[in-house]
Amino acid sequence: MGRQTLRATRPRRSPAQKAQIQLINDRRKTLQENVSPPPATASLPPKKSKPGILQSLQHIKDRATQHHKAFRNEKKKALRAKNMNTYLKARIHTLETDMQRLGAEAARQSTMDLELGSSEKAKPTDPSTQQEVEKLKQKLALAETKKAELQKRNHALHMRALRAPQQKAIAKEKAFSKGAEVREERRTYFVQKGRVIQDSTRDLVRELVSLGIPASAIDLTIHRVAEALGVSTEGNVSTRSVGRIVLEGGVASELQIVEDVQQSKGITLSCDGTTHRHTNYESRQAVVIKTNGERATHFLGVESAIDHTSESQRAGWERLVECLYETFNASPRAAEQFADPRDFIIKVTGLHTDHAEDQKKLFRLLEIWKQRTEREVHGEQALKTMASEDVLKATWEATQRTIEAVGGLDRWEQLSASEKEALHRTAYRDVMITLGEKAFAELSDTKKKEVNLLVWTGCCAHKDLNAVKGGNAKMVAWWEENGQVAPIKLMNKDNARTVANGRSAASDQALEVSQGGAVKLTSLAGAIFNHKDDKKGQQDTLRWFFLDELDRIINFPDTSNTRYQSHCRAAAELLVHRELYLEFLGIVKDKKEKRNFNHMEYNVFNGLQDIPTIHELAVLTLYSQAISHPYLREIRASHEEANALDFGPLHSRVIAHCRAIINCPDLLLASDATYRTGTLDGQNWDRPESIYAVQRLLPSLPHLRGLLVAFFEGALETWERFSSEFAAGGTISMLSPESRARAWMEATNDKNEGNLGAYRVSQRKNPSMTIHQYNARVAYKKNKTGAYLKSTLRPVDRRFLRKRARAIDASKLEAKRKRAQVEHDRLVVREKRRKDVEREAKKAKKAAALAAIQPCLDIEKIKSGQMTVAQLELQLAWHRQNDKTIKSNSQLRYKQDKINALLYAVEQFLQRPFTGESSLVAACEGEGSAEAAAAGDADWSKDVPLESDCDSDFDDE
Repeated sequence: MGRQTLRATRPRRSPAQKAQIQLINDRRKTLQENVSPPPATASLPPKKSKPGILQSLQHIKDRATQHHKAFRNEKKKALRAKNMNTYLKARIHTLETDMQRLGAEAARQSTMDLELGSSEKAKPTDPSTQQEVEKLKQKLALAETKKAELQKRNHALHMRALRAPQQKAIAKEKAFSKGAEVREERRTYFVQKGRVIQDSTRDLVRELVSLGIPASAIDLTIHRVAEALGVSTEGNVSTRSVGRIVLEGGVASELQIVEDVQQSKGITLSCDGTTHRHTNYESRQAVVIKTNGERATHFLGVESAIDHTSESQRAGWERLVECLYETFNASPRAAEQFADPRDFIIKVTGLHTDHAEDQKKLFRLLEIWKQRTEREVHGEQALKTMASEDVLKATWEATQRTIEAVGGLDRWEQLSASEKEALHRTAYRDVMITLGEKAFAELSDTKKKEVNLLVWTGCCAHKDLNAVKGGNAKMVAWWEENGQVAPIKLMNKDNARTVANGRSAASDQALEVSQGGAVKLTSLAGAIFNHKDDKKGQQDTLRWFFLDELDRIINFPDTSNTRYQSHCRAAAELLVHRELYLEFLGIVKDKKEKRNFNHMEYNVFNGLQDIPTIHELAVLTLYSQAISHPYLREIRASHEEANALDFGPLHSRVIAHCRAIINCPDLLLASDATYRTGTLDGQNWDRPESIYAVQRLLPSLPHLRGLLVAFFEGALETWERFSSEFAAGGTISMLSPESRARAWMEATNDKNEGNLGAYRVSQRKNPSMTIHQYNARVAYKKNKTGAYLKSTLRPVDRRFLRKRARAIDASKLEAKRKRAQVEHDRLVVREKRRKDVEREAKKAKKAAALAAIQPCLDIEKIKSGQMTVAQLELQLAWHRQNDKTIKSNSQLRYKQDKINALLYAVEQFLQRPFTGESSLVAACEGEGSAEAAAAGDADWSKDVPLESDCDSDFDDE
C-alpha cells in the first residue's frame, strides 16, 4: 500500500497522539537550543594555526551536524512507523469487527437451519477473509518489530543528541588548548633543531649576507628581528657556520651554471684584469644563450693570476671549467645526466674583452682550444660508425707514433705506468682529432661556419676612451707642428724647482717629462676638487660653495679615478664655471694662515687662465658633445638588450661624422651651429651651456679651428683602428641573424670592470676575507642562485651542498693560492738572475774580445771590402765604446752599410784631438767599454712595443 493511499485513508489523530507529537517537538527544540552555535570567528589566526588542528575541529563540527541530521531523520522514520502501526491496529480492529459480525451472522444462520430442521452442516468461514486476517497479523507483527527497532535507534540518537553539546564543548576546549600550543610554537623561530641549522635559516643567512650584513652580525640580526616581531628564538648561528652556509650558495651557483650551459645553444665569455697590491686579478663572466632565446648572465668569479700573459689567462679558463664540471658531476644532479666539460668550450661563440694585444692572443688560444675539442668529440662520434679493422689500424698507427716519439721500444719499456697512461691519452686524443678533422671536412660550408662560430669584439666604452686619447695626442702635437706657443707646463714641485735653478741638462730633462694642457689640468683639478681619497681634497667645501652660489650641489667629474668621459666632462665643467673655480681657489688660498697656494692649486689656478690650455679645454668639450656623449648614450640606451655585434652601422656613422667635422669645422664652431647637424645622433646637446661657453670664448681662441681639426683627425684614426672588427667583409659583418643571436654580447665590459672594483673595495673593508668566500657571496647574489636553490634543488642536493662546502672550507685554498704566487715569483726571479749571469758572462767575453782587437784605421783596406761581416761588426763594436751615434748591427742590414758605418767611425776617431797609441789603450782599457759596446750592439728595435692598447687612463703627476 503506497504512501498516498495511507495518507488518504489515515484516520484523524486522537488527543493522545497529538499530545505525544507535541512532546517530541518540545524535546527536539530543547536539543537544538542546547547545541551552541559555531563561533563567528576562529580563535586562532590562520597564519598561526596548524592545518591538522583546524581540520580536526572542523571534523568534530561536521560530525555533530551529521548526528543532528541523523537524529531528525530517525525521528521522522519513527513517527511514520508509529502512524503506520496505529493505522494497522485500526485496520486489524476493523477486520476483527467484521469477523465477529460475520461469525454472528453465521451463528444466526445455523440457528435458523436448526430450526428448520435442516440436516446440512453449517458453512465454514470464508477462506479469503481468513487469509487476509493472517496477512494483516503478519504485517502487524512486522510493524511491531520495526517499531521496536526504531524506538531503540530513536532512543540512541536521542541520547547522542543529548551528549552532542557536551562533546562539542570538550572538542572546543581541546581545540583552544591545541591552538594555544600552536601559537606558542609559531611564536618561536627555530634557528636550529637538534643542533642542525634549518634549511630555512640557511636561506635566510645567505640572503642577509647578500644584503651586506657582516657574517659576525648575522646571528644577532636574526635574534633582533625576531624580537621586534614578537617571536622568540631557539638556537644560534656561529660566524664559522655563516661562512660555510655562504659557500653552500657558491656551490649551488656552480650547479646552476652547468645546468644552464646544458640547456644552451651558445655561450659568450668576457673578462678583464687589474692589479691589486702588486697581484694580478682576473674577473670572468659568461652570458648563456638558452635554446628558447632567453639569456642568463653568470658571474664566474674574481681569481688571482700569477701573471697577465695570454697563456695564463687561458689556463685560468680551463681550471674554471674543470672546477665547475667536477662539482656538478660529484653531485646527485649528475645522476640524471652526466655533464661533459668539453661541451662548455664547444658552445662558446663569443669573447668580449678590451683591445689589448694579450686579449686578442687569448681569443686565438680559445679558438684553437674550441676547434681541437670539437674535433675530438666529432672524432669520437665518427669512431662509433667505423669498421673494426679501421679502428685497429688507427690505434696501431697511433701506438707506433707514440713509441717512436719517446725514443723507441726500449725507452718505452723504461717508462712508468703513469707516464705510459698519459702518453696513451695524448695519442688517443690526437687520433680522435684526426678523425674529427676528416668528418669536419665532409660538412657543408654553412655547417662548418656554425660549428666554428667564435667572434671577438672589444668594449665600446674603451673605443671612445682610446679615441679621446688619440685625438688628444694629435692636438698636443699641433702646437709644435704649427710653431705656436703650447700650453704652459704644469710641472710637479721637484721639476719646477729644477727648472727654476737655471738652464742645465737636468732642467731640460724636467721640461721634457713635464706635461701641460687640458688633460693635465683636468687631472690636477680632479685631485683637488674630487680626490679619490675622501680624506683629501676640497670636495665638501666645493659642494657647499656651489650650493651657495648656484643653489645646487656640483660634484666635480671623477678624473682622480679611472672614469669614462671624466676628462671631457671636467673640461666642460671648467669652461662653464671657470670664473667660479678661480674665485673658489682664491678663497682656499686666503683661508690659509700663510695665504698662499700649494703647488697643485697654483698649477690649476694658472692653467685656468692660460689661453692655449683653454683652447684644449674647448676642443675636449666640443668633441664630447658631438661624439662621446651621443655615442655612449646610444650603446647604453638598451644596455640589457643591445647586441654588441649589431653596432657596426653605429661605428660607421661615428667615422663619417668625424670626417664631416674635419671637412667642415663650422658644424661646431659657427655662430648658428645646431645640435641637429653637430651631434652624432641629431639629439640635443648633452650640456648646452658648455657649447654656449665655447661660443662666448671664440673671439679669444684664434687657434681653435686648427686644434679641433687635429683632434678629430687623431680620433678618426683611432676609431678606424679600434672598430676594425666591424669592417666590411669581416667576421661580424658576415654573420647571419641566427649566428648573431647565438653570439650575443653586451656593448661594454663594464660588469667585469665593476667586479674588479667591487673586489678592491671589499678587500679594503674585509682584508681577511678569502677570495672563494667573496666569489660565493657575489655569485649567489648576481646569479640569482637563491631562486634556483629553492625551486630546483632537493633535500639530497642540499646535503651535497653542505658536504661540499665543508670540504672547500677545509681545503686551505687561500693558502695554496698565495703559495702558488710566491713560487711563481721565485721562479721568475731565478730565471732573471740566471739570465743576468749569462748576460754578464757574455759581456765579459765580449769585453775580452774587444780588448784584444787591433782597430783597423786603414781607410783603403776598409773600402777594399777584404774584411768579412764578422770582422766589420767587431770593428764597429770597438768604435761604439766611444761613439754612441754609430748604428746597431740590426740597422745595418747589408755589408756595404757596415763598411760605410765603419768608414764614418774611423773618420770621426781620427778627427779627435788626441789620437794615438795612448788613446787607443785608454779606449780599450776603459772600465765601462765592454758594457757600452754590448749596449750599443744590442738590437734596440726589439724593445719597441707593438701598437699600444691605450686602455689606461691619463696619468696623474
